[in-house]
Amino acid sequence: MGARGRAPSQKGGRSAASSRGKQKRSMPQTKFSAKRMGDEDLTDESEDDDESEQDSSHSDEESDEDEGLGDEKPKTHYSLLVEAINKKTKRKRENPHIDFGGTRSGLSQATKSLRHNIEEEQSRADKAQKARSEEHTEESKRIKRPKRNDSRANEKVDAIRKNDEHEPVLNEASGEHFNIGGTINPETVHTNPLAVNLSRDPKLISHVSAELDDDGRDSMERDIWEDTKAKEEDETGDDVSDGGELVEGLRQDPFHNHYSEPDEKDVAKKILAIKNSKWDMVRVATKLSKNVVVMPDVDGSSATANISFPPPVLDASTLNLKKRLQNGLGDSWEEGFDEEEQSFASLLFNYHDMLYCKRTHVNAPKLRKLLCLHALNHCLKTRDRVLKNNAKVSEAKKLKEEVDDEETEGDFQDQGFTRPKVLFLLPTREACARTVHTLIHLLAGMGQEHRKRFEEEFVDKEQKFGHGSDKPASFLDLFGGNDDDNFRIGIKLTRTTIKLYSKFYASEILLASPLGLRMAMEGDKKKGKEPDHEYLSSIEVVVVDQADALLMQNWEHVEHIFKHLNLMPDSKNDWEIGRVRPWYLEGQAQYYRQTVILSQFQTPELAELQRVHCLNWEGKVKVLPPSYSGEITKIPVKLRQTFTRFESKNVAGDPDARFRYFCATVVPTLARKGKKNTGGGGTLLFVPSYIDFVRVRNYFANSSAAANVSFGSISEYTDVRETSRAMSHFRTGRYSVLLYTERAHHFRRSVLRGVQRVVFYAPPDNPAFYGEVVGFLAKSRLDGTLDVERDDGGEKGSVRVIFSRYDVMKLERVVGTSRVGRMAGDRGDVFDFL
Repeated sequence: MGARGRAPSQKGGRSAASSRGKQKRSMPQTKFSAKRMGDEDLTDESEDDDESEQDSSHSDEESDEDEGLGDEKPKTHYSLLVEAINKKTKRKRENPHIDFGGTRSGLSQATKSLRHNIEEEQSRADKAQKARSEEHTEESKRIKRPKRNDSRANEKVDAIRKNDEHEPVLNEASGEHFNIGGTINPETVHTNPLAVNLSRDPKLISHVSAELDDDGRDSMERDIWEDTKAKEEDETGDDVSDGGELVEGLRQDPFHNHYSEPDEKDVAKKILAIKNSKWDMVRVATKLSKNVVVMPDVDGSSATANISFPPPVLDASTLNLKKRLQNGLGDSWEEGFDEEEQSFASLLFNYHDMLYCKRTHVNAPKLRKLLCLHALNHCLKTRDRVLKNNAKVSEAKKLKEEVDDEETEGDFQDQGFTRPKVLFLLPTREACARTVHTLIHLLAGMGQEHRKRFEEEFVDKEQKFGHGSDKPASFLDLFGGNDDDNFRIGIKLTRTTIKLYSKFYASEILLASPLGLRMAMEGDKKKGKEPDHEYLSSIEVVVVDQADALLMQNWEHVEHIFKHLNLMPDSKNDWEIGRVRPWYLEGQAQYYRQTVILSQFQTPELAELQRVHCLNWEGKVKVLPPSYSGEITKIPVKLRQTFTRFESKNVAGDPDARFRYFCATVVPTLARKGKKNTGGGGTLLFVPSYIDFVRVRNYFANSSAAANVSFGSISEYTDVRETSRAMSHFRTGRYSVLLYTERAHHFRRSVLRGVQRVVFYAPPDNPAFYGEVVGFLAKSRLDGTLDVERDDGGEKGSVRVIFSRYDVMKLERVVGTSRVGRMAGDRGDVFDFL
């Protein structure tokens, strides 16, 4: 690939700084392997050519961002104005702001004078600076990039740069000198039209903007104004005012503190504590949530007083967003964040691991928007830093400068083994479509590739359920669109385009269902695809959305994926060891990864996932509702609800203890009523676990104790025909008992008729299911099939729930926070609610 630099101006000579800038811009583009973080997809040559040129320009724009952390050598006022006039040199990061003295006439006279004297003055400036430039170049090669903590080297660089900081410059038009670094006497502004204050105060730019109108500017004024205004924009999202403010801004950026320049000693202590399973925990209650904050116990004192809950984020302006994301927000959050968004954004953008158990179909859109905003911000900051360092490395090679390993190690270790940085695990294609649409919306104005194909494959245009559907709103939110749970897609971000269906190794963001990603990881021997999971080796942000829905699929897929995150890749893969961050090389990437899990409620599986796989050194937070009122209070009709507790010694033995208790107390009653044939039918047995369902079904089929029990069964694996027949036989009384699994209800939300009583083998994970299943009794009353008055045993229209102390999470959501403590700890084992 040839050089892409623009043709140099034919006017006069160039300063040393301008020459170096031109060389940087004209450097050849280096093509890397597609699996590297800093590379583009080599399969699309036309796009890569455009993007390589854009990335080169982008790299040059931001290549001095890190250098801005120290004291940089300021440009002369003259070379700055020449750049604005020619508009051919690249825009540097130093962003000087021009004070026009409050008048337009001063600028006009200045531009006319410059036009007449430009060649002579440029030549004079070049000669005056040539000697200094040569000396400065030789000296800067030795100490070009001092260590961060090397104060002596920094002082040496400052001394070299200071030589030219206040160099007086001769104005040939007036014969007067004026100082670059200082301020100008107001009187000089009127007598000397070229007296321009190159202050870096951003307020001056807005002052000039208010006084100068577009129609009144001549072309020279407009060039200078547009160039200066463009330089004011900084891609980090901070206004560049001076080096000190820039350093302070970066220190306040969680991305910078977590990934770019973390406190290595502090992080090492925290990682050691995590490896030794030493954690501090504190509970923090707020008006909206009950939070459990867990942090690494560094000193071993378990001093919970040192743990603090992050303060809320009031609005998007404090999130350290990239400029292009700020522009894409539009009218979003004009009035700031609401209370829930404030607390959620605070944890999210500070890179804490989070198990958020308050997701609903109502707050899902705003949470999704914040998640997508965070994912894009992370990807753009990571990608831009890589491109910027690519330009620095290429420039050094172009100028044949020596960049030793010690110098490169601290400055250019900016990436992982592979390019993908964010992983979304989602339950359905509809959920994926909503996420992708949000990402596109936040990157407003960017082109989109393969959008039509995406809409055809992921968006279900036909309405499955009409507006008058009796399905719950949560069900419609999950299954209302394309509910296919086998998908995966990569998204590649360029300077101007969002590319869908990009190859995984060329993508920044991966979106997949657990099943779809598991199949991709295992490969396909028929198609010649070998097992591969190395594109997950450098994932830095994981979002598990609607985890409660993923629990209803195959949770083993989720666990399998987490076990393969951030593993060391094989040596055969192509990655530059000099560019890989040290914690990747040391096998510590999992301690830097942020994991965000969203669910409607907490379950033991989710708690275990956070305990085992969320090892972020920033700590982890569990966000729960402040309390539960209980589903038993929401039943529309008066029913007798009985909760019976059985003793269980440990978690491992709980399924066996539950089965023995069920066979001893519930089955005899069902068999007796079935034998007498006195209205004992119509018992709905709700079994949450499929394993327990199979065990109970086999017992009913083979045990003599249940010989008189006629039963049917409906599980998630029962086909439509068998389901319809079982429901019909149960309604007519042919089946006295109907076994019904939680997953079957989750996926279908069938309305069962003929229900006379309900028995819960265990409390459901989803508390809404308790109300919906008990609601079948209310429907039976309305249908006239349930007559409580004629029930001799007093069990018609009743609900019975079996539970143990290990069901406390589920039980709390059903009976309420105020009741669960007494039920789990009291001596009694029967609790009735009317």
